[in-house]
This record gives sequence, structure tokens and C-alpha cells, in this order.
Amino acid sequence: MPDLGGRFDLIASHLALNDVRDQEGFARTLHAMGKPGARAVVSFNNPYSSLVRGHIKDYFASGALGVYGGMASRGVPAHYYHRTLEEYLDAFLGAGFRLAKLADVSWGEQRGLLPEGTRFRYGMVLAIDKSA
Repeated sequence: MPDLGGRFDLIASHLALNDVRDQEGFARTLHAMGKPGARAVVSFNNPYSSLVRGHIKDYFASGALGVYGGMASRGVPAHYYHRTLEEYLDAFLGAGFRLAKLADVSWGEQRGLLPEGTRFRYGMVLAIDKSA
């Protein structure tokens, strides 16, 4: 594989962060791949949704394995690593990124998980910049 260090102006990761055991290593890798001034955009499942959906019982149980409910209901026991929002931010800021934007987003209609009329975003997008 060619060396990808410092080659990209824009880096995107869609729904991979929750599946990575080592979020600090993931963040350092993205940082190393970016040119000075690069932007990385990372979408991931809202860490609070693990608790809301009943996939985990303790929000602060870092590294706990959660089960993707939709896949499990189809016989695929796919797991993810739970982290707090603080741990995700610490990983990227510790790697040298600067926070540009954190946004709550929806991956689509989520029925039956919360009481009627309750609104909750199950996803997040993190925009982070590498110093120029």
C-alpha cells in the first residue's frame, strides 16, 4: 500500500467510528492522512442512543459491546464499541484536530423506540480540521 500520509484535503468516514476498537488510533490515522488545513468529516451513531435504545445500561461503560438491533433481528450478531461523546472528542482533539462543528443528524424514521411525540437524533457528524 502506498504511503497516504499528508495526501488528502478532505477525509470522510461514515458510520465506521463505532466499529473501531481503538478510537485514538483511528483519530491519529485520519490526522496523519490529512494535509495541513485538511478537514475530516466523521459520521457516527450518537453515543447517547446506545442508552436510549437499551443496547447498553451504563453510558460510562467505555468499550462495552453493544449490539446493532436491526442486524441482530435479522440473525446477524453485529457488535459495536460504546464510547462516551467525551471520549470520541478527546480522541480527535488529542490527535491534533480542531473542532469545527458537531451536529445531530437523523438516519431516518425511528418508530417505536421512544414515546409518541418524542424527538431524538440517533446520529452525529463531527467536522474537524487539521492545523494549517
